[in-house]
Amino acid sequence: MRAKIVAGVLGVALAFSGPAGAQLVGVVIGVPDGDTLEVRIDEHVLNIHLKQIDAPEVGQPYGKRARESLAELCESKTVTLDELGIGRHRRIVGEAECAGVDAGEEQVRRGLAWALEQRSPPSALQALQAQARAEHRGLWSEAAPVPPWEWSAIFTQ
Repeated sequence: MRAKIVAGVLGVALAFSGPAGAQLVGVVIGVPDGDTLEVRIDEHVLNIHLKQIDAPEVGQPYGKRARESLAELCESKTVTLDELGIGRHRRIVGEAECAGVDAGEEQVRRGLAWALEQRSPPSALQALQAQARAEHRGLWSEAAPVPPWEWSAIFTQ
């Protein structure tokens, strides 16, 4: 049932986008966590998970700061969405640009999200993560930060 709802919402989103590869434009009305935006497009509201990143959970170290950072970047601003699709856990995923800034890249640059691993060649996000780690930004100031997928496995059982 949930899969049908998610697919239906994505269908609505893609219907707004027109031709394949077109972008959607909306307004960010909420930021539930450090890698998710609540976006209003006309009378529809979509939760968009930022593509290829994973931020700390809200109750996890740096989770609150990651959410605050994303809110600073995007909340109440116009957002351009691109590369929409269905990701893991049947979430709508996509790239989001707020006021000319790629939100996912900026979260990784600030050290407030992990770049999800991709097969070779290494992605631009992985390079940003390496730089943030080398400069001990954000969560990389910790000796051994726990990725959110490990945190969830430990603390949501």
